Amino acid sequence: MSPRRVLPILALLAIVAYLPALWQPLIEDDYPHITIAQHYGDPANWRDLAGHPFRFRATAEWFFYGAYRLFGLHASGYYAITILLHVVATWLVYAMGAWPVLGYELSAWAAGFFAIYEGHQEAVMWLSAVNELWQFLFIAGAFVCWLRFLYGKR
Repeated sequence: MSPRRVLPILALLAIVAYLPALWQPLIEDDYPHITIAQHYGDPANWRDLAGHPFRFRATAEWFFYGAYRLFGLHASGYYAITILLHVVATWLVYAMGAWPVLGYELSAWAAGFFAIYEGHQEAVMWLSAVNELWQFLFIAGAFVCWLRFLYGKR
């Protein structure tokens, strides 16, 4: 099956699996992260972020800063972004099919399972764990780029 047919199906699976999160409120430990991000996530304060112990969570700080600017304290906007990031993560699992040992047929099944399996739901449904989602995206993205470099665009 071509990627033009697989990618929308995978997106739909990922969205449907986590759709209930859109009606979930912010969790109590999300509020301190949102508050901290208003300083450390601000691009004007990048030096403060670089010197802060939470600098390893820079992408999470930028996420909270940007999402707060867009949605305020309306939780559904935050969760919509994490669901979309989960869709991208699912597509990256599918893209790992560029590895000939794996292949796209098997990676499509793996991506489908990844899309709906909620064993890793914290990264999508708990905003304070969004750094795990970003870590996966960067690592999987780098791996897919490496595979494309080794085996060419397939």
